[in-house]
Amino acid sequence: PDEGAPKLCTSKRLRKEHALSALDFTDAKVPVHQLPRGGIYVQTSSGPIQFGIPPESIKDSMKLGLEVPVHYVVPKERFNLKLGINMCEVEFPAYFNFFLRQCSVNLVATPEVETVVRKVIDETLEGPNSKFLYVDEEYPENSEPTGRFSFAARPDHVKEINFFKEPRDGREISTNSLVQFTHFLPASSQLSHLTEAAKLVVEALVCKRSTSAHDSDAMAGSNSEGTTCCEVGDKVSSSLHDPEDLQVLVAVLGQNVEIIDCGEEYVIVDKGEVVARVQSFLSAWAPAPQILDNSIPKAVTDPPQFGVTVLGSSHGFDPNGSTSGFVLWMHKKGIMVDPPPNATEILQASGIIPSMITGIILTHCHADHDAGAFQKILKEGRITLITTQTIFSSFIRKYSIISGFAEPFLLRLFEHRIVKIGEHVHWGGGTLRFFYSLHALPCIGFEATVAGKTFAYSADTFYEPEGLRRLRDSGYLSPERCDALIGFPWHYDVVLHEAGIPPIHTPVTALQALPEPVRENLYIIHITEAKAEESGLRLARSGVENTIVINTPQHEHATSAAILQMLRGTDIFRHFTISQASDLLQLCQHCTYEPGEFICRAGEVGTHFFVILSGFCTVRLGDAAGEGQDLHEEYRLARAQSKLLDRESHSARSSGKLTPRSPSAASLTSNASAETFLSAFSESGYENQAKVFGAGDYLGELALLSEKSVRSADIVAITKLALIKLDQHAFRYLLDTTPGLQYRMERLSQIRCSLSWKAIGANSVFSRLRSTQRSQLQSIMQVQHVKRGTKLWRRDSPVTTAFLLASGQLEFLEMKEELQTPFRAGAFFCNISSMMTQFHQQQLGLESPTSSNDARRQSRSKKRVAKIVNSRVTLVARTDCDLYYIEADEILEFLDQNPGVFIQLIDSLVME
Repeated sequence: PDEGAPKLCTSKRLRKEHALSALDFTDAKVPVHQLPRGGIYVQTSSGPIQFGIPPESIKDSMKLGLEVPVHYVVPKERFNLKLGINMCEVEFPAYFNFFLRQCSVNLVATPEVETVVRKVIDETLEGPNSKFLYVDEEYPENSEPTGRFSFAARPDHVKEINFFKEPRDGREISTNSLVQFTHFLPASSQLSHLTEAAKLVVEALVCKRSTSAHDSDAMAGSNSEGTTCCEVGDKVSSSLHDPEDLQVLVAVLGQNVEIIDCGEEYVIVDKGEVVARVQSFLSAWAPAPQILDNSIPKAVTDPPQFGVTVLGSSHGFDPNGSTSGFVLWMHKKGIMVDPPPNATEILQASGIIPSMITGIILTHCHADHDAGAFQKILKEGRITLITTQTIFSSFIRKYSIISGFAEPFLLRLFEHRIVKIGEHVHWGGGTLRFFYSLHALPCIGFEATVAGKTFAYSADTFYEPEGLRRLRDSGYLSPERCDALIGFPWHYDVVLHEAGIPPIHTPVTALQALPEPVRENLYIIHITEAKAEESGLRLARSGVENTIVINTPQHEHATSAAILQMLRGTDIFRHFTISQASDLLQLCQHCTYEPGEFICRAGEVGTHFFVILSGFCTVRLGDAAGEGQDLHEEYRLARAQSKLLDRESHSARSSGKLTPRSPSAASLTSNASAETFLSAFSESGYENQAKVFGAGDYLGELALLSEKSVRSADIVAITKLALIKLDQHAFRYLLDTTPGLQYRMERLSQIRCSLSWKAIGANSVFSRLRSTQRSQLQSIMQVQHVKRGTKLWRRDSPVTTAFLLASGQLEFLEMKEELQTPFRAGAFFCNISSMMTQFHQQQLGLESPTSSNDARRQSRSKKRVAKIVNSRVTLVARTDCDLYYIEADEILEFLDQNPGVFIQLIDSLVME
């Protein structure tokens, strides 16, 4: 260190003990709040500081009566992969402080993080770079020569964005005017500015790290005999100037507040006193459990043939309302439009199950419209994103920056459909047509048609005829563009139009001036309930009970269409040909059940195979089956006796009735209401013991695969239930005409009888899968028992199998000392890199070149493909273990259909 640099006194043991006691401080001396939507709120003399910035968290501050913060600490990991939440949603805190307080928001981060965050803000505030504006390519060659969808009416995005960035009240709207940064910097560079309390915390932390390093050296065999704590402490001052691991980062806010990054936590010092500590883990800043509740709904929604269910009708500054988003129903299948954060939980609570949703329309890339889209992509199976090329590329760039994943990788996670302006997009038996609205970013509205009935959605837009003409006269809009915006289809059967603060939004006065016949079909959105009431216009209220129904004639093939849609989303039927799907439609029967009604009972002769179309049911093994059969134990016995599982004896053992802990017979009558039955279901403890299945799941295969077709379990409807059933002859036909289906069904039935649900439930990621996703996972699992010392992966060899640990302990041989604690039940082991490189090379080897050019291209492709990645560790059984193993090709297909799981494994070998 420089001789003139300030030094901490480290020669007195007492001072070090005082500093360490500061780190042990647990009771905050200032108000600290865990915000419901996520984030930690700490009150200080420099104003409140919020740690983490999940979407809509400023609404929590407002609702709790707290001051909306100016200061925000950006998390080290800006994206929560498990929850699919952007923990650095800066836009609305910045807009709130800029427009309502006339000040900039202050982000506390390292200089490196500032670079990343600025890129996100530039994308959403400044708009896409001109090279990423594809508007000229977004109109079809056969577009209408005149009118709203004509090429001449296309927007000039650059001019329009520049208009919205014009100074307001003398203040420039730019990244620099909205956001400023306070940096975490090395303590050594600012010791003269730190308070005594902060210095003590820093000293204690460095001493602690030095001691840990010293202990590690001693364990490694270093000659440390005789070294005292004081001698270690005397090295602390030097370490403060070391840029390596011992360095401590501190951010200073104003004259009084210091935030010290201690690695696993932040220590807040205010006016020379340690006042609070905040854990740095993302899980500590995540939304409250009730926000993420994914419990069974009391009833399942019966959607309309054509209509709209609003999930949120307000804007980003309304503490009592959710941001705008809705489900557009076409022939009972839904498209989510700008899903709000935690949309899956909102849907589930509303009785809208995920399989009802077939796609997402993204209108633009402001945080109140795209925050839930990426989350929805990660939390469900593969889903289709519908938007224009300009908006799609902006969305991918934005979330690549936020998540840290490369753009090509993100494209693997979902399907996308790039639409052109004015073209007829056929979807779900209806037709969609898109147009560009007028907003601060490229933004699309759309109109929908089903059976001759029409619906129009404005999206975020400025609509006010005189104002639009002024923009035309100022050169921001072409005459054709101006006419297209004024010529909005107000005559449609239902119009959903936004209302807000101009010029970014439509003034309420412009909508109030519309003719009475138009206002009769008009619903407004993006406005608070109070403002809507003042306007005299009709608010599009959120909730299933407020669904806007556009009456259309019943589709003559509605049931068949619902079945086909179900087949498309179910793993065992996904690859059916048209011929197979047609056969299934002719062979199946459509049935409905009320809550509490039995579909079948344990001990009965099994005559049908069931596939759930909508609703939920529970499956529980009878008395003789107890808590579930241990297939691993049967596997070991069978192996010792050199024979396969005896299905007949297994079936006999599994028969029985509901256990005494299940709901009483009175609570399971067919006349029970959903609410009554769910209450009994929960109070009895049945919910925690039974398996719950929903739309897309299939049941009853075990009895039909056995020689003696006796039901091993009760199946009871929890909500109103719709399903199709196949009798044993139709089921046998299905097995005989579908290659590999019988093997997969037999394997699934065996796995379901084992304790696989317990192993899946013990895994932090698998436990959040929907029942259909769990069934898909179970269908590719196979049972294995290994002895202690068995090597499942070998170092420097390719990995061809993934493992889910059911019981026992596994460990990585090369990391025994480092990890110390072995892996236990629920741990999942998978080397994606090794499996994918093998798969790519196999695909290249299977391609047969048909010409010399093909051969040359294939040769170049082989050179580009990386060599097979071998395992860098040896996975070994520390004890005897029960496992479920999955072959590489099957787990890769599963991950392709379940991007939320895939993204958890991409840079990890084990998922616990």
